Parts: sequence; C-alpha cells; structure tokens
Amino acid sequence: ADVKEPRPDPEILVKIAGQLGVDPAETIVIGDGTIDIQAGKAGQFGLVVGMHHPDAPRPKAGLEAAGADTVMTELAEFTLRQLQVAWAVKHPPQKDDQAIVSAVIFDLEGQLVDASKLHYEKLLESLEEHHINSHGLTPESFVGYTIGRPTPELLRALREEELLSREELTAEKIEAVTQTKRELFNAAIAGEGWERVLVF
Repeated sequence: ADVKEPRPDPEILVKIAGQLGVDPAETIVIGDGTIDIQAGKAGQFGLVVGMHHPDAPRPKAGLEAAGADTVMTELAEFTLRQLQVAWAVKHPPQKDDQAIVSAVIFDLEGQLVDASKLHYEKLLESLEEHHINSHGLTPESFVGYTIGRPTPELLRALREEELLSREELTAEKIEAVTQTKRELFNAAIAGEGWERVLVF
C-alpha cells in the first residue's frame, strides 16, 4: 500500500481494510507493538489485540496502556474461539444478533514470518550509509532489542546501550536512518517475491 503516515497513524491499517473490502469496525487487528495498538484504536477497529512475546523488551502492561482490548502471550491462544470470546466481551451480543467479524489483520512480523535477519542486514546497511558505527551489535542481540519496537525507538535503545555511537546518532540521523532502512527493507521484500505479504 502507498502509505504517507507511519503508525501510530492508522492509515496503513485502514488502507489494508479497504484493499480487503471490509469495514474496520468489523475487523480485528493483532499487533505486538504499542504503535500497532494505537493505530488500531485510532482507526476504530472492532477489536485490537496485543501479542506480548516472552522476550519482548517492554512489559505486557505497555500494550494494555496503549489501549489493547485484550493481550495474549502465546500464538496458540490465537484460536478462532478465543478471538470470538474477546469479540463478545467487547461487543456483547443482543438477542438474535450475530457477531460480524469480516477480517483479521496480523502485524506480527517475526512471530508469523521470521524477517529478523533481513531487518538486521538492512539496519546495518542504513547505518553504514549514514556513517554511523555499530559496536558489537549481533543478530542475536538485535532480536532481543527489536521485538515490538519501531525503528526510531530501537535506535534510541541501542544508543542507550552504547551499541551505537551517542555522538553520531542525533535525532536527525535517527529519522534519516529509519527512512533509509524502511526503503531498503521494502525493496528487499519486493526482490524476494514477498510483495503479496502485507508487512508494515
């Protein structure tokens, strides 16, 4: 989708719902980051579910504070029955009413599709393009920092842990690296033939 505003703006989710031909009010959004939850709430989606990964750097309460209608901690919990129960809690059925759920949008990259290696590679390329040195950042440490975090927040966390240079990584550079990484990652997805996978 051609998206101008990044999350937490709901533009990407609303466009996906439009592409699917469904009403956001009849759609479930499942995400593992606070910006996913905020975008789902801002887009007035029928149910916004948080997925809290056990290795996520932020507590489960962060997803709840962002407005998640419910938070689950295991992919096994995402059964049709569990989602129906969560929907019914938020939208108690009236007599003779039938719950209408038209679609489920998953923003669980790294949970359903492991793209962490590609994210890592494109981040390093972006840092190099902007002349920023990384100090000991490995694919393993990257995964621990990145779960549920948007790129700007990830960069600030890596700077705090001194895995990136404090002097080199200014606010302007964070914005520039984020944009470059997004472009490189999206180009790589298209090159790998993943263009039919909705990654945002």
